[in-house]
Amino acid sequence: MLWKILITALVVVVAFAYLKRRSRLQRAAQQHRVNEFLEHAETSSGWRDNGAGDPTLNRSLAARLRLTLWIILTLILLAGSVYSFFQWRDQQSEPLASMERNP
Repeated sequence: MLWKILITALVVVVAFAYLKRRSRLQRAAQQHRVNEFLEHAETSSGWRDNGAGDPTLNRSLAARLRLTLWIILTLILLAGSVYSFFQWRDQQSEPLASMERNP
């Protein structure tokens, strides 16, 4: 039973790493396309970014949301582990009363 849990955890970690890497590559490609567009826009129309946007507000919200989701994930995994442990412990214990009739 423990091996199944460990293998499942390994699969989850590998999938998470793969998806994180793929997301990082896609974000880099998208950022490259945006930079090319902005460079083209600057040279063709004289447009300049004045820096009026405030990206820190969105980053702080994203950081809090990410922390909240990690806490929820940890609690779910902890609850599942505790439940599995008690289930295993109950299966290992001897029954208190026998259902057979002794003649």
